[in-house]
Amino acid sequence: MVARARLLVVDDEPASADQIRTMLGDGWAEVTALGSGADAVRTVVDAERGGRAFDVVLLDYYMPEMGGVDVLREMNQQQVDSRVIIMSGRDPGEVAVEAMRLGAFDFISKPISRAELRLRVERALRDRRASEPVAKSGPDAGKPYPPSSRWFDAANLPRRFLVICPLTL
Repeated sequence: MVARARLLVVDDEPASADQIRTMLGDGWAEVTALGSGADAVRTVVDAERGGRAFDVVLLDYYMPEMGGVDVLREMNQQQVDSRVIIMSGRDPGEVAVEAMRLGAFDFISKPISRAELRLRVERALRDRRASEPVAKSGPDAGKPYPPSSRWFDAANLPRRFLVICPLTL
């Protein structure tokens, strides 16, 4: 059984955040809404460190004090593994290019239709879940490894798994 998706919506306009939460909150996902970039950074980093990372973060590009791109930069610095979708109602061409250059997974223009929003979020979820390592055998077969086991220490691998490949130019 696949766990419910964890989504975070960050928009300084409460009506917009509520509308997006309503469009996504029909039982298939746990949706949290916040109204500022600073709150988003704290929440995302705490969730990541606590083992309950958000799968997808939807960020409004234009927010006072800390906009969506600033939040994205901070998430990158903190090595948060969520997929980020930037949303904007203004100047979509320039905003989309900047967001994608900084590592956003996708960009969506406001106003947002329910079908398009759902499609983009589901695409981001598929990408995130496809990148999670999966246990191949044992009682956890088919389940993603916990986030702490994504990285391993090569020094602890048995020598028979270490392969030396000569470089040919």
